[in-house]
Amino acid sequence: MTPDEMKRILCSYNGIQREINGLNREIAHITGMKYAHISAPTSSITGMPHSGRVSDPTYDAVQRLMGTYDQKIQDASDEIVRLYADKEVIDTMMRWLRVNDQLEYDIIRLRYIELNTWRQICKKVHLCRDQAFERHKEGMQKLLNYWVK
Repeated sequence: MTPDEMKRILCSYNGIQREINGLNREIAHITGMKYAHISAPTSSITGMPHSGRVSDPTYDAVQRLMGTYDQKIQDASDEIVRLYADKEVIDTMMRWLRVNDQLEYDIIRLRYIELNTWRQICKKVHLCRDQAFERHKEGMQKLLNYWVK
């Protein structure tokens, strides 16, 4: 993994939670639509021979629609699981860095997780720009080495 790839992974952290929230809203919406279709009144014809199977075309169409809704819900759920796994990888790396060097952890967290500017970071960690860059570089190298393990 290159430093740029590591930066992309760290920068994706904020977007992961937004994606999870969006997918949860999408699941709720699809579930609402599904139950609206299930509870919709349908007319039925009685007294007709059915030859042992359901022959109502409306019922078949609703079943296909329910299958489509179920598949969309499953796809969104699978994506949420993947996103939580990605988030956990970042959380694990950042916990490891915090234990090993609090200042480097603060700089990387402020830069990639909280998306602060270098000016804001320097002010918060009380370092000049060159010192902050150096500690950032060291912290990124530690994360890359940790990732390779």
